[in-house]
This record gives sequence, structure tokens and C-alpha cells, in this order.
Amino acid sequence: MASLYIKDSETNERVSRLATRLGLSKTEAVRRAIDALEQRSGDDTLARARDWLARFDARFPTPEPREATADKAFFDSLSGDL
Repeated sequence: MASLYIKDSETNERVSRLATRLGLSKTEAVRRAIDALEQRSGDDTLARARDWLARFDARFPTPEPREATADKAFFDSLSGDL
């Protein structure tokens, strides 16, 4: 049977604390973390991005184009033609 040796002492301690808190072995805690990462990385990122963008666009629609042009005369009129 192969064993998992975590060389980094801080990571080893974090896994130990998590396993104790969840009532799991360290191996099971690591297995669940890997499963969660694999599941998350398997999500369709592009579809999630499109959904987010559609919700954003619905909440903050692009304003309609203005008929007035913002030229020098327009900006001068804002300051009282100073």
C-alpha cells in the first residue's frame, strides 16, 4: 500500500486539523479535496462566463446611442463658452 507523504509541515498540519475537525483520516480529507478540485475544474467555464455576462448585461444595459454629438462646441457650452 502506497502512502502519501506531505513534505511541507504547514500543509501537513492544515490537513491534520481539517481531518480532525471533519472526523476523517488525512487520506480521506485529501481525497475529498482532490475530488472537489476535479469537479470544479470540470465545469464549463465558458458557459459560466456567458451566464454571468448575460446577467450583468440585464442588470446594467448599454445605453442607447445619443443623437447629439459631443464635439468642441458641446463641451464649450457646458462651461458657458469660457
